[in-house]
Amino acid sequence: MQTELDATDLEILRILQKDATLTNKEVAFKIKKSIATVHERIRKLKEQGYIQRVVAILD
Repeated sequence: MQTELDATDLEILRILQKDATLTNKEVAFKIKKSIATVHERIRKLKEQGYIQRVVAILD
């Protein structure tokens, strides 16, 4: 079941869409939140289906 995304969730998704190789620590630094917060948000985004997989796109 998907819930409505808040500004933090959207910012995490935007950052990961640009560079999915970033660590939770790097994402946390960029959005000025704790690593634990980012870890939990990403876990929930995966659970709710907003993040389905991480893939390499070859050019």
